[in-house]
Amino acid sequence: MNTPQKQFDGGQEMSMWMTLMHEAMAAKLGINGTDLKCLSLIRAQQGIKPSEIAAQMGITRGSVTTMLDRLERGKYIERYRDDADGRQVRIELRAERQPEIGAVYASLGKRMGELYGKYTPEQLQFIQAFMEELTTACRAEIETLRQNKD
Repeated sequence: MNTPQKQFDGGQEMSMWMTLMHEAMAAKLGINGTDLKCLSLIRAQQGIKPSEIAAQMGITRGSVTTMLDRLERGKYIERYRDDADGRQVRIELRAERQPEIGAVYASLGKRMGELYGKYTPEQLQFIQAFMEELTTACRAEIETLRQNKD
């Protein structure tokens, strides 16, 4: 019988394994898991500002600076001045490193493609809707946790 507790436990287990998988992916690139998550943010939001990275990741600007220095030394990112406001710095992935990053995700992409093949288009629509709602719930929970630090 599928109970809310079983669903919660399944979600906890999936989360644990996804975290460990991302750590393994990061290790393949010679970086840590937090750096990999930062690269994901930069990929999704090319031209992001360091202050936006800090806000979204919930870490200090100083920590972001140290992380970006590391990623820049590894030639994963480049910083550039905003054309509209030269005081602002923006971050982009370096094009020459994107194939290497993509290669780390290739095996997972293949596995996901095989998994998707088991479902009908209607089922995949339902799964997609659920994932979008779950993402929204996770973002809301992050905000709740950050606001209630005690």
